[in-house]
Amino acid sequence: APVSRMTAWARYSDTRSVAETRITELTGLLSTEERERAARFWHADDRRDYVAAHALMRMALSAHTQLADEDLTFGADSYGKPYLRLPDGATPPEFSLAHSRGLVACVVASEGAGGIHVGPVDDSIDATRLAKELFSSSEVEALQRCSIAERPSRFCELWTLKEALFKAVGTGLRSELSAVSFRVDDDQVSFTTGTPLFTNVPWEFVLIDVGGTHRLAIAIDARQQDSKQLPITCCDLTRQLC
Repeated sequence: APVSRMTAWARYSDTRSVAETRITELTGLLSTEERERAARFWHADDRRDYVAAHALMRMALSAHTQLADEDLTFGADSYGKPYLRLPDGATPPEFSLAHSRGLVACVVASEGAGGIHVGPVDDSIDATRLAKELFSSSEVEALQRCSIAERPSRFCELWTLKEALFKAVGTGLRSELSAVSFRVDDDQVSFTTGTPLFTNVPWEFVLIDVGGTHRLAIAIDARQQDSKQLPITCCDLTRQLC
């Protein structure tokens, strides 16, 4: 049943038109550790997207907690999943962020878990070969039923859905990709699994085509948020605030 109040929301932004001067400004929102990590990216586009994703996440968390960007502090659990530390031991919101060349995104959930991932549609890949190495047999069969032209986008959809779910659960890709089988029918997403790790929460999914070049996937705890009512905002990071 639909929830009566909003408990989660997502933001995403196309970064391809964000100027270097703006990225320098956004870098000022990051922690010293994040700035050092950003500086290690060799390619300027990757550095841009890392900075943009972390700035977008910080703006979202700052708006939610009413804390200034510089007052946000983070830790990480045993799987490496980051979490927000709040003053006085208050329960922090869950969050997840993602960046792919040209697109960044984050999801914040005040109750329950959420995961987000973005990926580019790459027409140059051998989608069927990769799927046989990474996906379940049912996903491979579904991919082979697609036309050759459609296979890169379907591969991207399956990959981003898996990543989003694994991020929400908190294990990342330490779990086997084939442990979960997704099915995409138009705008309907479903999944099956025999692994209890993925069945202790009734997950719902959002899958978005962003400009025909990327796919964005969100996994959300359906006990707290109806995926059909999940607010998803496209942000313009070229502006002062988002």
